[in-house]
Amino acid sequence: MNPPPEITLTVVRLLVASAVALILHEAAHVIAATALGVRVKRIGISWRGPFIVREAGAPKVNIWIALAGPVMNLLLAALFWNAVPPFAHINLILGSSNLIPMEGSDGLRVWTASRQLRTSTTDGIHPNLGERNRGSSHAISRESGALGRQADPSFSTLLCGESGTENRQC
Repeated sequence: MNPPPEITLTVVRLLVASAVALILHEAAHVIAATALGVRVKRIGISWRGPFIVREAGAPKVNIWIALAGPVMNLLLAALFWNAVPPFAHINLILGSSNLIPMEGSDGLRVWTASRQLRTSTTDGIHPNLGERNRGSSHAISRESGALGRQADPSFSTLLCGESGTENRQC
């Protein structure tokens, strides 16, 4: 037995609204990275959803880029709250859940970059440039949550198997 057409239409609308919310979320990361001078290398879709691969930035830059997606969703939730409540609810859930510091979330990237920033005065990282005077640094290269170590901290490099970095599966 087939579901009533109203239910099918509702499900299709929710799927489309979710796709639009995810695309705008990732677009905000791309726009922020570009505006802050961080090169975006690849945009794609995996089984976990859309993602971007970008060069690593300084901790402050990484914070702004990571916050761009959830902030976009929260702004969309506020803007569409009365006009299109289901779209607003999807954006509210996506934006707020992405701020929780858990595996693969923007919240974890903000947390990680904030910790790097807080320790920058004690371990040789310049807080604005992200360069270290000794050791190696953690860098965030993929907005879907991949963390890794830069092989040469003097260069902004990708961590997804690009030359000069660890060969990581992203």
